[in-house]
Amino acid sequence: MFAEIEADMGRPLPDGFVDNLNTRIAAHFESDLEAIPGVADLLSRVDRPKCVASSTQMPELRRNLTKVDLLHHFDPHVFSASQVERGKPDPDLFLLAAETMGYAPNRCLVIEDSIAGTKAGVAAGMTVIGFTGASHTLHDHPERLTAVGAAVIADTMAELAIVLNVQAPI
Repeated sequence: MFAEIEADMGRPLPDGFVDNLNTRIAAHFESDLEAIPGVADLLSRVDRPKCVASSTQMPELRRNLTKVDLLHHFDPHVFSASQVERGKPDPDLFLLAAETMGYAPNRCLVIEDSIAGTKAGVAAGMTVIGFTGASHTLHDHPERLTAVGAAVIADTMAELAIVLNVQAPI
């Protein structure tokens, strides 16, 4: 990503830019990171094996999941792009997760909010649900996820529960 930015700008990024950016992102996550409303409830009602397969580096991924009290829903099935040679949009991360958990890719369901992740899930031979309820998604995100292969789009955890056929709490 940084190489693309430098190419677009026609010059290198300033010295220390990446370190400064990472420090600022970590501080923001520490102070402001919150779980998407309804995700903990939904995860507690999903009675199938589940994992996280993220482009985030493992230490930060585990820290973030702990901060929002979601790690226990996935642990020990937490996978990071740092574990594979090629990250998203290549399928390697999703294939590693499927193999580790003992499932054929065509038996796996991916819930993705990114274009690269959707491409990776499709390339892995998995069914992808596009999720657009995160704060970083833009107005055209459903169309963009559909264009790269998402089979269906969910905008909220309630919609995702319907797509997953997960029963509402009593």
